[in-house]
Amino acid sequence: MKIRQSNYELMRIVSMLLIVLYHILSHGQVLHNTTGVMHLIVIFLLCITMVHVNSFVMLTGYFNYNKTFSIKKFFKTFNMMWFYQVAIIIVLTICGYDIISGKYQ
Repeated sequence: MKIRQSNYELMRIVSMLLIVLYHILSHGQVLHNTTGVMHLIVIFLLCITMVHVNSFVMLTGYFNYNKTFSIKKFFKTFNMMWFYQVAIIIVLTICGYDIISGKYQ
């Protein structure tokens, strides 16, 4: 029987959420659209959330260090990634977002 390590799983979930926040702040042009104190708060949040990419990678490695590589799992993950990429592009195009220029029409 395998014992669940809920503290590491919680850290992984928090890391995922903070990685999403990091992407929103950095790629969502939040940093470029703020000034003054709010600009400093966004920079502080970027510094805090940047660390969680490394912690997520280390935790994933910790949970997978003794597992064997499976080509089936690799293609399952690869297909899921392509599905979401295409689905997001379709939704953005329907909503009027120009993928090339990065602006709404």
